[in-house]
Amino acid sequence: MNNNVEFTMNNNVEFIRVLHDLCTTTETRRQALFRVGVNYYMYSYVNNLSAHETMVFSCDANGENVNYSEVYLSKGYVESDAAMQSVERDYGHLSEIVPDGRSPVQQYHEDQMEKIAAADADEKIASRKIAENNNE
Repeated sequence: MNNNVEFTMNNNVEFIRVLHDLCTTTETRRQALFRVGVNYYMYSYVNNLSAHETMVFSCDANGENVNYSEVYLSKGYVESDAAMQSVERDYGHLSEIVPDGRSPVQQYHEDQMEKIAAADADEKIASRKIAENNNE
């Protein structure tokens, strides 16, 4: 039985170019630019004295990371195909991500918190009205 999982790049994921490819005896740093739909992502693998991880960040078309909030994180090395398939699965449905300093995950959570706060405010208003009506 073969336990190796083979990944093939999804048609929705487009490799653009290599950004960095450094491999020395003490450090490895590999970064590449990908596009999923209209959004750009930087795949980043590092292995040095302080970190050994694979991450993917939202970025602009030049590969500039604007907020350093990862959309994918894994300990150790993960091939770019596997990491980008995960990003495509989790974020491929999103329309254009405007790099405003928030990752898609942050945007989603902040939007949900705003909705919860608005619902709480509406509930307090409704409770106050009920109390006023009961006092009349």
